[in-house]
Amino acid sequence: MRTLLVALAASAVSTAATDDDYMGTNEPALPVRGLLKSVRGLHQYIRNKIPGHTAEGVVDGMTIPLTRTNRRKDMLFLKFDTHEKVSIEDFRDAVHRHEKDILATPLRPGLVGLDKASTMTSRSDRYNVFFWEEPWVGDYFWLIKRAFHQYIEAYDLKKTITKPMYIHSWANCLRKGQKLEWHNHGEEGDFQISGTFAVSTSPGSATLYKIPGSDKIMRNPNKGHDLVMFDSMIDHQTTTVDTSQLKGLNETAESNCRITSSWDINEEPGTVWHSVPFYDPEDPYFTNDPTGTKTVRMGQEVLKLDQTEEEIEALQINPKAKTTRWGAIEYGTLEEAQERGPLPDPGPDPNMGGVEDYDEGEDDRGEQDEERRDDEDHDEL
Repeated sequence: MRTLLVALAASAVSTAATDDDYMGTNEPALPVRGLLKSVRGLHQYIRNKIPGHTAEGVVDGMTIPLTRTNRRKDMLFLKFDTHEKVSIEDFRDAVHRHEKDILATPLRPGLVGLDKASTMTSRSDRYNVFFWEEPWVGDYFWLIKRAFHQYIEAYDLKKTITKPMYIHSWANCLRKGQKLEWHNHGEEGDFQISGTFAVSTSPGSATLYKIPGSDKIMRNPNKGHDLVMFDSMIDHQTTTVDTSQLKGLNETAESNCRITSSWDINEEPGTVWHSVPFYDPEDPYFTNDPTGTKTVRMGQEVLKLDQTEEEIEALQINPKAKTTRWGAIEYGTLEEAQERGPLPDPGPDPNMGGVEDYDEGEDDRGEQDEERRDDEDHDEL
């Protein structure tokens, strides 16, 4: 289960926000489209860039230009120049369009310490950017995917990935006086990679990272189109949006908030809440499974087991418990739950879509982009 550690800078106290927020209580379930957690297939704008041949010609999302600009081995940190291949204007407009609906969903109590202003970030578990069916989302997915492939090569992590991995992405929209407090996205023992993409930012905006094993802090400026990827256990926080930044946002980014998008990549779909398939070591580019159907079904099975486990735990804590975060408890008693085991299969995901015809073509990705000098533009405070 996911644990998000939020270090409150003022008191230097770490607060754990766990999946136990609603455990054993009769609090209402907090669904997104009827589901607390879900795994869904790849929509058409993501599938359109799976490497191969189509009626329109050769396509290959893995050829999206991407240049590595910075690296810190002590943080498993990489930064990339994305060559403006994702429309940050469309991204910005989508965030503003969805913000009202997202803010109408209940915030997760465990994220309040991270996001004291109660913005979209404290509701990040309620949705996934990769559920938004818009053309730029396909570009964004494959941009992160290509960066991830470079990342696991750079840090020799490919051999540690033995199961499919899932991705959950959300948006951060911070206005004047707002910031995200010290936090990380991981849990000891997990293999999880996180990252951030800068959408609407202005000079002065930055993310601070604590360098492991020292009291030093690395300051990474947020510049539109920049992408960073790092170990999920690295503590980080944003700078506060001040008057100067807000003026720059209004003048150059046509936005009244600092917008970035973050993501978590994990082999446990329940850990990343609402997710889509991202990487399968047996089918890295979705060549054999263009919708990610196999990985979706595997993820749904894991979520089903998670739900059963949580219901058993809730009944152990409170034998009269009627609900968990998943909704109404399916079993009448703890004994019945333990005897019956996993819940029945809920069936295919209605949002997964059908499998389109796909002709596998030759895989020609060319040479890796030339790397720039590592560790430039990073200030240690």
